[in-house]
Amino acid sequence: MTRHEATVLAGRWKALADPARLLILRALAQAPDRTMRVIDVTAAVGYLKQPTITHHLGILLAAGLVTASGQGWLRRYSLDVPELDAITVDARRLGKGR
Repeated sequence: MTRHEATVLAGRWKALADPARLLILRALAQAPDRTMRVIDVTAAVGYLKQPTITHHLGILLAAGLVTASGQGWLRRYSLDVPELDAITVDARRLGKGR
């Protein structure tokens, strides 16, 4: 693993290291089409306000763990499943010392 790869991986893990963001990812994973608007994510999480959800979605987006389509209140977020899978693969490689 290169230093750059380690930096990218650490950024992704850092994005996962927050209970609210884990709940957001869970809500997206459980959505019928794995895509939701901010208002829907807010309702699914239940205890955070919309601006806070938007903030956390921005962090997940910057880390490459979710994608966004559309604009404004029509914007929809979805899981970036290949990126989430890559974290698992990288974690396994670390455990094997590769």
